[in-house]
Amino acid sequence: MRRLSLPYVSRLTRLFRSLETPFARRQRRLAGRVAALRALDDAALAGLGLRRDQIIAHVFLGQATLR
Repeated sequence: MRRLSLPYVSRLTRLFRSLETPFARRQRRLAGRVAALRALDDAALAGLGLRRDQIIAHVFLGQATLR
């Protein structure tokens, strides 16, 4: 299979993102935030006042805990 060149892929990415819905943009942004927080070590999360089990609630609900 032929690999696509980087400029071609970049143009396709821009095209797909221009067709993206606001919901898809929000979901991509939230998923990126979850991934970034999961990539942190436990000490860095503690510095933010979070535990690993609180990441999803923090990102999607805007709060650190579910009580």
